[in-house]
Amino acid sequence: MDCYFPEIFGGESKTQKEKLLSICRKLIEEYEEKEREQEKVDNAVEVNCSVTATIERETTSKFALYAARRKRKPTRSELDSYLEDGIIPNSPDFDVLCWWKSNRSKYHILHKVARDILAIPVSTVASESAFSTSGRVISSHRSRLEPDTVEGLMCAQSWLRAGVTGEKYSLGTVQQDSDGETEDDPELQVKAIQS
Repeated sequence: MDCYFPEIFGGESKTQKEKLLSICRKLIEEYEEKEREQEKVDNAVEVNCSVTATIERETTSKFALYAARRKRKPTRSELDSYLEDGIIPNSPDFDVLCWWKSNRSKYHILHKVARDILAIPVSTVASESAFSTSGRVISSHRSRLEPDTVEGLMCAQSWLRAGVTGEKYSLGTVQQDSDGETEDDPELQVKAIQS
């Protein structure tokens, strides 16, 4: 954040950083609440099963209570620990999923957050159909890219293909392509008429 936020947000980088940290803390609080609820369920099951081990538990209960209290009151949050830890060197063979898996004991809650977030697909569109110019490129309900980005990708694809085949593109052919798309799509025709 400290590296790129000033470039992205300029003078508002500090405000945006605090906003992001606030969102992260709220998300972690939700996961911690789920963890506490699970511990209550686990403790209830443990109490029911412990009737036969009452004597043994009495001798260790004082220490167990101490350890549980200490565990629940960390000196600093996992998020703060994670952010203050050293930066991992950037290498091409770095696997973020393996890193989180190997550090799950250090970052118990953050590991779960990362596992759930990293499992979310970036796009629901298959790459072959997303960048194919043979038909409708990306439906509006499935697109997560800005229109300018999609247009740039399509232009880059056309220019790369033109370079390979030796074709020449001019502004006129791009405009003709755009006009051809509106003829095929009634939704685009309405937008073209309105503009």
